This record gives sequence, structure tokens and C-alpha cells, in this order.
Amino acid sequence: MLMIKKLTRLAQTLRFNSLSYWFRHYSSREMTVSDRPCLIVAPHQDDETLGCGGLIALKRQLDVRVAVVFLTDGGGTCTSFTNYEYEVNLRRQEAILALNILGVSASDLYFLNYPDGKLQDLSESDQQNLVTQLQQLIKHYEAEEIYVPHAKDGHQDHEAACQLAHTATAAVSSEITRFQYPIWLFWERPFLSQLKRQDLAGVHRLNIEAVSTEKQRAIRIYQSQLSILPFGFLNPYRSSTELFFVQAMQKL
Repeated sequence: MLMIKKLTRLAQTLRFNSLSYWFRHYSSREMTVSDRPCLIVAPHQDDETLGCGGLIALKRQLDVRVAVVFLTDGGGTCTSFTNYEYEVNLRRQEAILALNILGVSASDLYFLNYPDGKLQDLSESDQQNLVTQLQQLIKHYEAEEIYVPHAKDGHQDHEAACQLAHTATAAVSSEITRFQYPIWLFWERPFLSQLKRQDLAGVHRLNIEAVSTEKQRAIRIYQSQLSILPFGFLNPYRSSTELFFVQAMQKL
């Protein structure tokens, strides 16, 4: 039984890495970093670095304003060896250190502290509060781009974050360019099952080779998460490219 589980995990890892490689090298168009201010929406502390770390560093090298907002408190990975408050504080500090490496100061980081793993279960009132908070940040930073997890990312917090951000931006301006970044998309859907053509439309790749060292340093800051990620999961995030779906979010 143990051998079967190991082989199953290995097969999933191989499919995940193969799909990621295919999209990064063959099934995407090149994109360049703009000088437009942006807001990065991350459900958890580490999503922003895995999905957008290179983009963030490149924008900051151009002295472009970048703000990062974390929707949940990150306490969902609390184990029997830690308490909830400790985990929340640890992940906050990891985020501050990681984003500092990428060029974003602590004053441009926002922690909304909604319950980890519960974004899809928020009351209507809490949903509206969260949307309002996102709108305020978009206006404050005059953000012309917003980056969110993929709408079909395979993680309930990620998909809820995408929908909430879509609602926020639609009410602010139709001129904001909306990008989706995949985290669990190819891991949870290794055969692209339950995906429609529009879910994979508008995929672009960004060359981040110039800041790869900074991104890898930032990833290593998240020690609380690295030990619990599946084997092989980080391989695509060690590459010199990042993926962004430019059109999919507009079709929600």
C-alpha cells in the first residue's frame, strides 16, 4: 500500500511538472513588465512569492508601486507543535522578510486576517467588507493592474479570492488589467479536467531570469511552508519564468 501511494504521488508530480513546463515553454506568449502600479492579492502568505515573486521584483527595480494584500491570517497550517497565534505571527514575519527581499516595504503590505481556509464561507457582510477593503487599496495605490490566483486554481481560498477581487475591480474601473497566477492549478487538475477552453485562454509567460536569485531567496524565507509542500511542487517555481492568465478572469 505504501509503495502504491509513493508511485501515485510520483505520477502526480511528473504530470504537474510536465504541464507546468509545457505552458511555460510552448503554450504561452511572452509578456513584459509594465510600469503600471499594481496590487497583488494573495490568499495566504507565500502565494505572492510563488506566483508573482519575479514580477514583483522586476517592477520594484523599475521603481513601480507594488502593494500586496493577504486575505487570510495564514493560521490554517497550525500543527500540534504550534499554536494558532504563533503560526499567524510567524507567517506574517515571513511575509515581511520575503517581500523585503523582493523590494516591497512593510508599509505596502496589508494583512486582512480573515480565517484561513474559510474565504468561501464568509458571511455576506464579511464578503462586502473584504471587497470594500480591496477597493480602497486599489484606489489608494491607483492600481492599474491586479494579480489574483487563478479562478480554477483547485484551492477553495484561491478561487474565492479570485471571485472577490473580480467583484472589487469590476466596481472600481473597467480599465484595470486583471491577471491570474496559477499555484495549484496544474497540481489539482493534472489532466486539465473540469477546465474549459476559456479557463486556459490568454496565458503569458514572463522572463524573470534577472531576478531569479531574489525570488529563490524569498521562497526560502517561508520555512514554515516548505516542509509541508508536496514533493516536487516547488520545481516550476524555481524556473526562470512565471505564468499569468490575462483574459480568463474577465470571463467569470
